Amino acid sequence: MPNGVICCNCLQMDPSPQIPTSPQLLHTNDPPSELQAAWFRNVGIPAIKDDVSQLDASIRHVEATLHKLRLERAHLQTRADAFSSVLSSIRRVPKEILTRIFIFATNGDSCDVLNIKTSSWVFMHVSRFWRKTASSCPSLWSRLRIEAPLGRRDPSSLLSTVLHLSDRTINHLTFTCDDDDEGGMVDADHEKMLADVLCVLLEHSSRWERISCALPTNVLALLSAARGRFDSLISVSLRCSDSGELGTLDAFEIAPKLSEASFNGFHWKTEIRIPRHLVAYSDTRPQGDTTLTPCYLDMVRRSLRLETFRVNHCDTEGLSYMITQPLRVTHKSLRRLTACDDLFLENLVLPALDTMNIGPGDRRECPPSACVVVPDLIVRSQCSLTSLSLTNAVPDSNFIRILQLTPQLRSLHLRFPLWIDRSRVYESHMKMLIIRLAEREKLTGVHVLVPQLRELRIEIGRRNELIDELVFLDRSFIDLIRMRWSLDMFSSVRFEGWARWTRLDERHFQELKRMNGEGLKVVFRTPSKGVMVDRV
Repeated sequence: MPNGVICCNCLQMDPSPQIPTSPQLLHTNDPPSELQAAWFRNVGIPAIKDDVSQLDASIRHVEATLHKLRLERAHLQTRADAFSSVLSSIRRVPKEILTRIFIFATNGDSCDVLNIKTSSWVFMHVSRFWRKTASSCPSLWSRLRIEAPLGRRDPSSLLSTVLHLSDRTINHLTFTCDDDDEGGMVDADHEKMLADVLCVLLEHSSRWERISCALPTNVLALLSAARGRFDSLISVSLRCSDSGELGTLDAFEIAPKLSEASFNGFHWKTEIRIPRHLVAYSDTRPQGDTTLTPCYLDMVRRSLRLETFRVNHCDTEGLSYMITQPLRVTHKSLRRLTACDDLFLENLVLPALDTMNIGPGDRRECPPSACVVVPDLIVRSQCSLTSLSLTNAVPDSNFIRILQLTPQLRSLHLRFPLWIDRSRVYESHMKMLIIRLAEREKLTGVHVLVPQLRELRIEIGRRNELIDELVFLDRSFIDLIRMRWSLDMFSSVRFEGWARWTRLDERHFQELKRMNGEGLKVVFRTPSKGVMVDRV
């Protein structure tokens, strides 16, 4: 189209009519003349649109060219990166240094034997050099973890590979079955697979140092087949997942290096035999017949190196029976004791005892007779307790008597998971305990009970079982903390209670926060929407 307009008078083309510049028209509200409007409509706008179309075409061409260039650049960059990898310093890292990198990368974690996407297996997938390096590093394969369900795939191949790579020592072996459902019961096929895996592991039992197993009764029974072949075993922790009757467990009776043994979930009729050189023993069976207490006393008598002894059994039915050997057992090195059976405690003399836990565990009430006999144990042993823990036992006058006999006590831990069932009994005694802990000598100002106490910890209730109110938590509790701390006694106070309400308000919490900011370590936790939250 020609760039001009036709004159109305002479009908000739005027290539450059006298039209005001566009800024003048665009910046005013004046209407264009007929000639100007015709020019804009027939010449100006079409011409600009043609130019825009040409520029759009050029842009599309440039964009296509740019896209092509970018693809070519990416291809060349990929080749350059590949070529650069040939010169990468990692190719020159000595095998010894790469081995140390692998060890630090695993950070002491166990090797998940049956999961090739985790832990030490990952290093095997990078290159032949990495695979060779990882394969020649036994420490990557010396901490093994086998978790059921094992799946449909036969685990023997992976297990054999790991056992071969672990070389001489298996530092720690964890083998557990999936017993969360159906009371720990497993079907026959699953049990057979667990047994097959354990049989493979037992072929290397002389290399075990520490083991932790949670397996059904029939599978644990296979351990006795390796009796006499636990040459390197130092620590064993076994849990019977179905609590079946095992008869006798003597697999570790003659293990020459065994120093720690822990047993959980075993039937009360199971006879557990341990070596005499044991240092720490734990057995969480809740109750037993007339032979269990004599059995435990005999363990203490024979184990001259024993330092820690934990048993949870107690006479829950209130029955009494005679000990076949009434002579008391004196043990000079036992320092830490957890027990609640009165007949067991009555037959002990422990002059080195400094840490004691009175309680049968979280799910049962501690028999009142336990706190009755402990004062006699302390007097008889002439021991100095520095740490005392009480679980599901009423802190009554017998417990006060224990505190009177332990002036060197530095740590006191009170746990009441069953508070919701025994709240009325616990409340009054806890209130009295706070009053007694606050009492001081008139002349010296020293506290009457446990004057050297530095750590106090109280745990009340259980998750999902909220207590309506803890009445004993009032101003007197805050005063006790402030008074003890002002005398430079307290260093740590911790309270956790699953209760909706207490007698404390925001002023009390602010006072605790102030003491916390000035050096006293204070933790005060109560629930909110089902989870514990810090109030201080």
